[in-house]
Amino acid sequence: MEEKTARSVASGALLLVLSNFIVKIVGVVYKIPLANILGDAALGYFSTAFEIYTLLLTIFISGGSVAVSKMISESAALGRWAEARKTFRILCVMFTVVGLLGTCVMYFGANIFSVRLDNPPAALSIMALSPAIFFLSLSCLLRGFFQGLHDMRPSALSEVIEALFKLLIGIGFTLLLRDMGKGDDVISAGAISGTSLSVVIGASVMLAAYFLSDKRREIKKRALEDGETPRTSFRILGRFWRLAIPIALSSVVVNLTGVLDLFLIFDRLISSGLTDAAANKAYGAYKGYAQSLFNLAPSIISSINVSILPALSGYFVTGKLRSAKRTVERSLKVVNILAVPASIGLFALAEPICRLLYPARLDEIGMVIPILKILAVASYFTSISTVMTGLIQSTGKTQLPLISMAVGGAVKLGVNYILVGIPAIRINGAPVGTLACYIVMVAVNSVFLFRSVGRAGRKKLRVFRWFVKPFVAGIAMGFAAFWSQKGLDLILPERVATVLAILIAVIVYALALLLVRGVRKKDLDMLPGGTRLSGLLIKLKLMKA
Repeated sequence: MEEKTARSVASGALLLVLSNFIVKIVGVVYKIPLANILGDAALGYFSTAFEIYTLLLTIFISGGSVAVSKMISESAALGRWAEARKTFRILCVMFTVVGLLGTCVMYFGANIFSVRLDNPPAALSIMALSPAIFFLSLSCLLRGFFQGLHDMRPSALSEVIEALFKLLIGIGFTLLLRDMGKGDDVISAGAISGTSLSVVIGASVMLAAYFLSDKRREIKKRALEDGETPRTSFRILGRFWRLAIPIALSSVVVNLTGVLDLFLIFDRLISSGLTDAAANKAYGAYKGYAQSLFNLAPSIISSINVSILPALSGYFVTGKLRSAKRTVERSLKVVNILAVPASIGLFALAEPICRLLYPARLDEIGMVIPILKILAVASYFTSISTVMTGLIQSTGKTQLPLISMAVGGAVKLGVNYILVGIPAIRINGAPVGTLACYIVMVAVNSVFLFRSVGRAGRKKLRVFRWFVKPFVAGIAMGFAAFWSQKGLDLILPERVATVLAILIAVIVYALALLLVRGVRKKDLDMLPGGTRLSGLLIKLKLMKA
């Protein structure tokens, strides 16, 4: 049973990583032409609406999907099927009410929000985006339901479909309204309505998956056979809010730290002697270019949390701490194998990657490179910290990551305040603050994680086994990436050389990882098609049987 669960976790994690990667690629394809079509004014209205949307999502929905997933997985692990069914029904009513409330606040408060942000024309875009809160609330509930039962397919499918329709509808409406000669406020509202409609489509996919699901019918059948009386509705709702509120507060801490960081960096850049225009340019290089690349790998890798959390929750609620410890070790190993090459590769190819992605901004690349190299190192700790947060939440102690985020945020603000104000450092101090923040978060989360599962069984968590070998393979990959790009650049166009260098880096990392035995047969056997792959590698003598 444990091996079946491990296989399910690995397969789900791989599926979500792949789907998230596709969503990110579609997002890049969506944002670049949209920014070119909208223009500065319409893009400003568009961005203002999304700021309000993000804030209200944090207040009304953040943490909901994780809490649902954990509660369903716990009930399933204990065989309390009547309680699992009752939990879903009660939360369905609650998510519907909360989603409607969020939509009403955003729609009827659109004029107030836009005026307070000194951007009254953005009101139409805020209204156009408001229905997304209700439908996203339904999607979060259904994703939590399926994820709690270890089925990641509906979530992955709906997210990819949602991203594709956002691209098609958003760009289509924008071009149509522009050709009709509409004003910037109407064009922005048309563009942002693509997001609303795509969320509706995503929720429809989730609803269809739910009503067609064998798992729904299975839970109903088992619930009727279950002789155990489920908890009261009041206790179920109380359990939900105890799980969801700390997760939501963690999101609030992250967003609040980001807002404070914005004002602090600007103030310190100006204090260091820069003009307003120079400070804005420096912040744009940090936030607009470097951070966009820095966030890519951690955001994809973090999707592993969704697959891990239900399995770990089941182990903890049934007292299977040794199984929980093995799952934690495997999770950290997988994250490390993915995070090391992403970090080292971005560091080694920082300049050619920037030149590849921002060919129209080559005059600004010089300022971005040193920032990106520091953030490349930080991306490793960000990925590890994010997954550690999910692992700790699986233990039921959802308040602990809030502590590590608050401590890390305080360190980030303190380091930024000191370094950014120094004329010789200025904006280069901001990524150092980010790096320090996530190093501290990893340290604090490590303490929490070791206390929660590190003492289970006879042995402690084995850390170095999943760190050293990927790091050795990553160093080899970094040298291969850097020098192959330099060599190919002499005989090929720079963009082609960069793309080929990335492919060479992937191949070198995979081979180096096999040579140092960083991946074993049982690791591959957990993945879809992994048994065949491990068999082939054994025949090629790249892996031991």
